[in-house]
Amino acid sequence: MKIGHYLSGNLIESATILCNLAKDIEKEYQESWDNRTREQKYKSYLSFVMSSIALTGGFYESKFNELLYEIWYTQNPSNIIQKKIPSVKIEIFKKENGKLKTLTNLSVEKKYLKLLEFFTGENPINISLPEDIAIFNRIRNRTLHYEFEWLDVSNPDLIKSNKYDDLEKFVTSKFAMSIFSSKGDLFFPTQCLGHGCAYWGIKTSLSFIEDFYDTIKIERPDTLTILKI
Repeated sequence: MKIGHYLSGNLIESATILCNLAKDIEKEYQESWDNRTREQKYKSYLSFVMSSIALTGGFYESKFNELLYEIWYTQNPSNIIQKKIPSVKIEIFKKENGKLKTLTNLSVEKKYLKLLEFFTGENPINISLPEDIAIFNRIRNRTLHYEFEWLDVSNPDLIKSNKYDDLEKFVTSKFAMSIFSSKGDLFFPTQCLGHGCAYWGIKTSLSFIEDFYDTIKIERPDTLTILKI
């Protein structure tokens, strides 16, 4: 007997809990806080936000990995893939794509395209990740793989990050900036990483996966429920 556990649902639920904890701090935020209180609150706030973002990114990547494993291990009678895809197509997919480990090590976008091609039969050469999820995935990657840099502060009005400020033009209309930030702060991470970003990421990721399942014409998993955020 073999058993397995689908972790994606737990990831998005955990991300939602952390997002709500950040929201609670925003609700109690006060301009009158002394420096020590503000620093303590901000550390907790940023930890909740960053963890939520990381787990949200793990959610949609985990969904793709779960589907790849479903394709690979078709001997399970309850496998959702068997209801849609002929076994001969599954074998061709395995032969053309080598080892499962190789597939699960691909980038999120490449996994997405591989799965679209497998289920729809269409060549995804001109397809890419939808804009919002592509932007969020950049935020997630930059959060997890943050690169330190020195900045010239001789003129505070001209402080710019060569690595990260390009994100600003894509997201300022999509979510509210961190309540702990000011207009003159660096966009990333100080302004960008707030409850607004975490909340938008969760909503965007759920919508992305729902649309993906609709496209490949497979019933949505039970984990894709409306979460309280």
